[in-house]
Amino acid sequence: MKIYEKNIKDINIDDLRSLIDDETVEDNYLEYKSKMVAKEEENNILRTICGFANNNGGLLIYGLKEEKGIPKYAEGVDLKSDWDTEKLRYYNLIDKIEPKITIEIERIPIPNTEKSIILFKVPPCRNTPYRVNNKKFKDFYKRYDGKTVSIPYNELKDIFKNKEEQFEKINDLQENRLNKISSTYSKPEFNVVFHSIPLYYNNIDLDMESVRKYCHYNRTGRYLPNVSGIINATDYSTEQIFRNGICEIIQFCDSKTEITSFRAFENLFKKFITDSIELYKHEELFQPIVFFVSYVNISKFKNQKQNRLIDLINNDKNIISNKIVIYDYNEEIDAHKIFVPIFNHFGYYI
Repeated sequence: MKIYEKNIKDINIDDLRSLIDDETVEDNYLEYKSKMVAKEEENNILRTICGFANNNGGLLIYGLKEEKGIPKYAEGVDLKSDWDTEKLRYYNLIDKIEPKITIEIERIPIPNTEKSIILFKVPPCRNTPYRVNNKKFKDFYKRYDGKTVSIPYNELKDIFKNKEEQFEKINDLQENRLNKISSTYSKPEFNVVFHSIPLYYNNIDLDMESVRKYCHYNRTGRYLPNVSGIINATDYSTEQIFRNGICEIIQFCDSKTEITSFRAFENLFKKFITDSIELYKHEELFQPIVFFVSYVNISKFKNQKQNRLIDLINNDKNIISNKIVIYDYNEEIDAHKIFVPIFNHFGYYI
């Protein structure tokens, strides 16, 4: 196993010695940095981390002396304070990369010295392109031929274009799925549907046994295998987790359903967001997620409290849907915003 494929907590001084003994050359996933003065340290770490984020992840080993990309000896770096404070300083430094990324930082003490080797592990990041947003320089970087280089303008254009096309694919996918739900569950229910769709869902193939075990221990219900992935069905809802990372909940509602208020569905949606993100974290799936709330067969939607039918002006599809994109799993999510257009369409909020 290559060192950047290991869990960062399992990397030790013997692994570093092996790199030196084997003369392991830097590549697009591995970078060595010698001890640097403060200004060089900040700029070089930011560029390297940004390059890894735009490349598909990697490992920066800071404090390993190298010559022409070959490690020579572990010189280490001096900590300016205790490790917790120093670690926080580096995390704050990484915040100068945008969009925000989540990385791991650990240290390896060098025996018989007060120096340490510091490890920065960048996971595969899908919210490309990333850039350094520092006071003195702002630029996009990638790894190329074992070095960190600026991304050419034409390549940046292609990255943005591909992402835009991927969002269009997601919209088409979700619309087709809603039309199928509308025809499949047309009697007697109207339906409220939640979707979470990873941006690059077409490149995902989850280990469904791992997902099933996670759900078994962390959620309520029976998660059973089916052709598409795993399913948890009840009398009032169906939850499906697909192999490509898409999560779906269909709430079946009729005149006897007690939960029909927007406020109740908003609370359910908040939980759906949290549950989906925790699942993605467990499966180490870090990329932008598109969340949808949809009301399907809304001509049948009835406010029990007011017994008021919905006006379907300008809605011949009998479906209304809204979405929000989550780029950073640690950002605060305002689920209420996604419901505002739905409130406005229906004309009331309970």
